[in-house]
Amino acid sequence: MTVEYTDPALVADQRQTDAPAYGTTASGYGSKIPTRHMLRYAGRWRRVYVMQYSNSGTAYVIVNGAVKVLDTDTEYALEKE
Repeated sequence: MTVEYTDPALVADQRQTDAPAYGTTASGYGSKIPTRHMLRYAGRWRRVYVMQYSNSGTAYVIVNGAVKVLDTDTEYALEKE
């Protein structure tokens, strides 16, 4: 399996919203935990999700049904907000 990363050139904008209540679990772990972050990626607003199974998580967006892990530059830009 190959890990696909987002292309920073396709990120046009970012914003923060209220995090949706769906997808959260009592343990706080899971494969599709919604965050408050959204990216305009490849022409559409996309919710940023996190796979969280231990002390660190992996942020990603879904593009045409495929998981794309956030590249380092995009993830860093979200942390600054």
